[in-house]
Amino acid sequence: MTRFAAGLFVALMAAGPVRGAAPGLSTTPSGGVEDLLARIQGAEDRIKDVSLTFRQTTLLKATGDSTSTTGTLALLRAPERFRVTFTAPASQVALYDGTYLWLYLPAAGQAFRQKAGSQDLARVLGLNPAEPVRSFRRGYRASLAGCDARGCTVDFARGGSSPMTWHVRVSATTWRMEEAWFENEEVRVSLSCYDYRVNRKLTPRAFRLALPGDVEVQDGIPMMFGAKAP
Repeated sequence: MTRFAAGLFVALMAAGPVRGAAPGLSTTPSGGVEDLLARIQGAEDRIKDVSLTFRQTTLLKATGDSTSTTGTLALLRAPERFRVTFTAPASQVALYDGTYLWLYLPAAGQAFRQKAGSQDLARVLGLNPAEPVRSFRRGYRASLAGCDARGCTVDFARGGSSPMTWHVRVSATTWRMEEAWFENEEVRVSLSCYDYRVNRKLTPRAFRLALPGDVEVQDGIPMMFGAKAP
């Protein structure tokens, strides 16, 4: 789940279109990866709120079994709020309302919460969803894998005891993510985001969690968000 959160918030770094981008860009940005990331960062800086639909697919290489997770995400940059609604294979809601991080499991009739300020999000989630480019780059090394007429691919690599490389494909016309994926000897995980809706004037009220009266609320969020970066 932590890996999923990383991929999803990486996707947000390309959620906003760059004004003035030339359609059908077919050359590598003159400044290389830093030029490309600056363009994406410029788009991110103009985002006030964003909503999208996502699909994550995980392939187990040993068995060939594949599973998909689908849902929606909404994010408000200031004040910082987010909601992730998982629709399949199980219904779940993960939400930050400005005071608590929440995980709601409708089928179990349970909700978990963990008190957190906006300054805690990067530590708790591994990434600050209001600043995904800056957060992601703190732990990963970026390199430009290449560009063609349709877009560019940026690789984000992390070393250490659990090395990982995310490959992020962005459109050359909108600079929105088309796909992000990583793989190792055991699995391949790919993430796609679509139906972007940017700057639709979301308010903090949209990020309140309304629970049925019979739902049991417990402090602490098990297995959902780790304290370590993904």
